[in-house]
Amino acid sequence: IFLLLIFKIRKQNKISLDNFQYKFSRQQASKLSKYILMTLVSVFTLPTSLLIIRNYLGESLSWEAAGYWQAMWYVSSTYLMIITTALSIYYLPRLSEISGKLELKSEVLNGIKIIVPFVITLSFTIYLLKDFIIWVLFSEDFAPMAQLFKWQLVGDVIKMSSWLMSYILISKAMTRSYIFTEISFAIFFVLCSIIAINKFGLVGMSYSYTISYIFYFVLVAALTKRHVI
Repeated sequence: IFLLLIFKIRKQNKISLDNFQYKFSRQQASKLSKYILMTLVSVFTLPTSLLIIRNYLGESLSWEAAGYWQAMWYVSSTYLMIITTALSIYYLPRLSEISGKLELKSEVLNGIKIIVPFVITLSFTIYLLKDFIIWVLFSEDFAPMAQLFKWQLVGDVIKMSSWLMSYILISKAMTRSYIFTEISFAIFFVLCSIIAINKFGLVGMSYSYTISYIFYFVLVAALTKRHVI
């Protein structure tokens, strides 16, 4: 991929070895370190919470149940990749270049108007085709995972809605706020999942997913309020 990209942009004037001859900048390094820290926190918190939940599912219910949940997570992650890619390529850079509060508010609202209806439509379609999806991607042995689709897909809509606001934290390098939300969500997700599993069984995982992202949505909305209102 690296070699292909170099070949594609070889004629760009900005691609020059002279650009690599500048002296080390502490100011630039400080700015980049904030994003590196935020990335490291994200890389650690979510996978760790998923591992804890998976192990708890396997030990308290069965490893088959853990497999059903992982399969459901795979479906969500795969189709949401369409949205997250668009957010990374356009939405995040766009938020980064905006300095005015009114313009930022307008961009966030436009994102909500476009992304949320699209996610709702996509999620509803996947819900209608859930049996077909299970048959194509997995096998009949994964039929029990069908019970996870409804609230998992509702949670996906709330998740994307909250991400539209959480990208403000990233674009404005609000490192402490971002780290706080990531750690808080991971802890809440684990605790909520354990409670839901004990009370409702496997389907409780889809409940906890939705409830956790409602919590995340409220948390992010409170932290980004001053930037858009």
